[in-house]
Amino acid sequence: MGQRRIYEVQYTDFSAMLRVATNNGHKIEKPNKEAWMAWVQKHNVPEPAMWSRGKAGTLSGNVTGVIIDGAGEADGYYVYSPAEEFCLKFESGED
Repeated sequence: MGQRRIYEVQYTDFSAMLRVATNNGHKIEKPNKEAWMAWVQKHNVPEPAMWSRGKAGTLSGNVTGVIIDGAGEADGYYVYSPAEEFCLKFESGED
């Protein structure tokens, strides 16, 4: 088991992963409250820390969240800003 961490991801890499996840039905968005909360609880995501760090990493403070699930290595909880091409990922440390 690895370490839990929050780290920056290259926005172009994230954008490509999100496009593939969307096309293959591996994306969970916040309006899908049941699936969102189940994933967050299962992986013990520190949501307040993710959103705070995401907002702090952008000039505008405008960020969006998404979960990629079932896409392999791309799986994770992301906070991102398309306008500023900024993205953070939470890694739970689970194998």
